[in-house]
Amino acid sequence: MILTKRKLTAWLLPVLLAAALLGLTVSARAADYTCTARIPVGVQLNGEADEQFTVTIQGEEGAPMPEQTTLQLSGGAAGAFEGLTYTEPGDYTYTIRQTAGSTQYMTYDDTVYTVVVQVTNAEDGGLTYQIYASGDEDPTSKSAAVGFLNTYAPPADPAPGGDGGSTTAPRTGDNLSLAAPAGLLAGSLVALVLLAALRRRPGGEEGRAH
Repeated sequence: MILTKRKLTAWLLPVLLAAALLGLTVSARAADYTCTARIPVGVQLNGEADEQFTVTIQGEEGAPMPEQTTLQLSGGAAGAFEGLTYTEPGDYTYTIRQTAGSTQYMTYDDTVYTVVVQVTNAEDGGLTYQIYASGDEDPTSKSAAVGFLNTYAPPADPAPGGDGGSTTAPRTGDNLSLAAPAGLLAGSLVALVLLAALRRRPGGEEGRAH
């Protein structure tokens, strides 16, 4: 099945719902006035290939960083940058991109995402957050997750037996060019034989006396 960017976004929705059900979207404590965020990331693959894709995150202007700044995801897998801890409200900006590999016939999604984690005061006295991710191809479109779509498209294998049993037939012109000298040689031999036979006949009536 060929995936598109729109379908990729739809594919990420269950990831977000699962995170919400597990209680991982917001971790706030009023006592120390903090919250810990996670940024969901998914990689989808058109085609079949055994490769781990690399996704990295970079913080801007001193934004808190996750526990791991690099994710290794296979095609169809989802993960997250975890452990982003905030102690005060504000907008925290990150850049997330995929590092292109070297697999032949693989097209790597080079979208660069700008992710804003917006931290605000929660009703219980702590902090809460929202994620706004937008790709450089469509900065006005916002989502709560980051997704990459790679495509593996090797050339099709040739059909079996395509050239194995073929033979090269002789060209008509070649046959004619070989047959002509052979015919001339045979005709010359016949003429020589006839000439020799005529020379061996006796003089006959020409040498008789009348």
